[in-house]
Amino acid sequence: MSLTDKCKWYRYYDLEQEIWYIKFGKRANKNEFESFLIQYESRYITFNKKSIIFNGLDIEYLSVSQCIQLANMMRRMRPIHSLQLICFCIVVNNNIIINLLNFIFTIVIPVRPYIICDNIEIAKKFIHKQNEGL
Repeated sequence: MSLTDKCKWYRYYDLEQEIWYIKFGKRANKNEFESFLIQYESRYITFNKKSIIFNGLDIEYLSVSQCIQLANMMRRMRPIHSLQLICFCIVVNNNIIINLLNFIFTIVIPVRPYIICDNIEIAKKFIHKQNEGL
């Protein structure tokens, strides 16, 4: 059983050969959020995925501490994302979460193209367009 099997807040899937899909639940406690950050960093380095869809449609809450931790993780991952990531999408429809993400992205500007949208099909289209010619 992997850590993601034990954690109810997030799950990883291979959506397509080049797309890593991460689905989140409503709320993460401290351990679940830290588990996600650790798993993301360790798995991303070893996976050969060029694009990511973060499905946050169910997320209802992120704490200030979690936002800071997310920004710090993004900062640590900048060199790796610059080399390995083509693009990413965040699928979310909660305006509070969208505003928090936009704020985080002003602190740590993403190194690759991204969109924040409200459905998976838009996310897939964006990724396929960004990956044309590869």
